[in-house]
Amino acid sequence: YGPGKGGRYDWTESPPMNVMFTNGSEILLRAADSVAEDRQRGTNLSRVLMDEVTLGDQEEAFETLHGRCRDERFGALQTKVTGTPQGRNWTWRNFVLKPLQDSELFVAVTLDAEEAGFMPKGYADAQADLYGGWDTPKARQELGGQFLEMAGQVYEMFRRDVHVKAYDDAEFRNILGGIDFGSVSPTALVVGGMTGAERLHFVDEWYKPQSGIDEWIENISALEEKWGTVNEFRGTTRKRLHWICDPAGKAEMQQLRNAGFWVSPARHRNRYASRVPIMKARLRVRPGGPGMYFDPKCKFLISETEGLMWEKHRLVSSSGENLQEKFARDCPDHAHDAAANVIAEFDLGYKAIPQNTGPADHWVRS
Repeated sequence: YGPGKGGRYDWTESPPMNVMFTNGSEILLRAADSVAEDRQRGTNLSRVLMDEVTLGDQEEAFETLHGRCRDERFGALQTKVTGTPQGRNWTWRNFVLKPLQDSELFVAVTLDAEEAGFMPKGYADAQADLYGGWDTPKARQELGGQFLEMAGQVYEMFRRDVHVKAYDDAEFRNILGGIDFGSVSPTALVVGGMTGAERLHFVDEWYKPQSGIDEWIENISALEEKWGTVNEFRGTTRKRLHWICDPAGKAEMQQLRNAGFWVSPARHRNRYASRVPIMKARLRVRPGGPGMYFDPKCKFLISETEGLMWEKHRLVSSSGENLQEKFARDCPDHAHDAAANVIAEFDLGYKAIPQNTGPADHWVRS
């Protein structure tokens, strides 16, 4: 901050980080995922600045902070956001499709930044070559700032007005949990229930980076208490869910088994050729609606399904060039993968055996 500390301004030495000025103004430095509406209702702001808003799910933080931009003592009110386009996500809706009132969209092209001296000479051309040339969708998006119409979008059929629907207490014939493990990257838990009409409702989620086994156990237990059915497992009877997990997480699954949870590896074996088609089949609209709904509280699952993009990796061999499909590296897919675990279990392997001792069906793996 330079030599002015203790004079014109000062700042806190530990979180939450604030910069205080002698004229009474203050800068609050916060992570977007720490912004909670209930803690910000009384806040009055003059400026809001958000960076990399297309990463993760920052729509709720944007709505919360933009609504608090109402203190006119320091001039015109402004909310400014920056980010790289990621398909048709919430930034595209708010600034391109139906622009917010009095909003303006500024496109920063990498070549302009290079010519202005903010990047090394040759940087833009080198990146374009990495993406396969200036005409490729990746280069047009990453270097040209273009919101490409469905370019590279994995689930182009996803629409919030069709697939996002509050759970209406419909009776489930079975309900499962999905887990995608992470340590530094986020761990995602989702809960999905299947109705008698063969429609899947994702009704709840938990999502947190840099979490460990103790937090997993705490939040799995909370979701089981909320959504589980009473059954016996390993000699004890309580509310439980069957959790379908990332097949690569063998050690994590064993930890959860040791803690008394019912876990199994997902049937898709982490193959794109299995995960993506079953997700698309559930998103497809059929008579009466789509095969899958997301409750609005599943904000990370919604954001990832909407924003997930393909990335093309060039593989050159003696027989010529092949393209191998992968999800783009900067697109989060943790809640998506947890949901794919649930869908795979329902659509690739479960069969129902009626149970005469209670209202719910008893399910076994085939």
